[in-house]
Amino acid sequence: MEDTISVILTVYNKEDIITEVLNGILNNISPKVKELIIVLDGCTDGSESKIDRLLPKAKDMGLDIKIICTDNVNEVKANNVGLKNSSCKYSILIQDDCQIIEKDFDNRLLKPFQIIPNLLAVSGRDAVDTRIINGKLDYYNCGGKDAGTPKDIFSIRDAVNRSPLMIDNEKVKSLNYLDEDFAPLDSDDVDLSIRGYKEYGYLVGSYVIDYISPNHWGTTRSNPESARVWEQSMLKNHKLIAERHYSFITGEKHGKDIIIE
Repeated sequence: MEDTISVILTVYNKEDIITEVLNGILNNISPKVKELIIVLDGCTDGSESKIDRLLPKAKDMGLDIKIICTDNVNEVKANNVGLKNSSCKYSILIQDDCQIIEKDFDNRLLKPFQIIPNLLAVSGRDAVDTRIINGKLDYYNCGGKDAGTPKDIFSIRDAVNRSPLMIDNEKVKSLNYLDEDFAPLDSDDVDLSIRGYKEYGYLVGSYVIDYISPNHWGTTRSNPESARVWEQSMLKNHKLIAERHYSFITGEKHGKDIIIE
């Protein structure tokens, strides 16, 4: 199967920035991207109309376009809807507060997959190791954008953080996708990473791409009610990961840094 790619964009009430976010995708994808899946998750603002204005541009690029509406199911379930509707070999999950600014970013995220055969996922943001401190889940040894890792370094770690996040569709299907026990949001990507390694020896890592995502763009970072929901979900899910994956978290680490030019 050739290296075809679906880009999955999940959107919740982002009328002020969605044009920039979607243009960031359309202006920077390579011909390997064959499919654009947009999940409108409970949007009540003008996001859909802003997206509609850019669909002719996407069609002119030869993209297969799928618009799916969900009823405010939030991040984990909305991402699963996108993944299950992908018809390509790989999917790239992009959040609605992330504007890609790197040309052919999909080709870049694909590079580690072409070198390491058992890769499950590559983050254009960060990858982290996990540990337990005072009975609680903690992340450390970050590789990626937030750690200032050089762009020629692929950082293999315990888990990846989205977005953007490229996933091998067959491998995520073998794991029955993101675990919706982690709904509404947070830590499902960490759980997926750990399950992949435990069950099949799949690896994950970060390979930085250029994007912008100011704090005020993020719903959970700018809206007090959304921030409250995120904090509650994060605490629940950190506890769930610590309980389910304690032996893995406290075991020997397998991470390393690889130069990929």
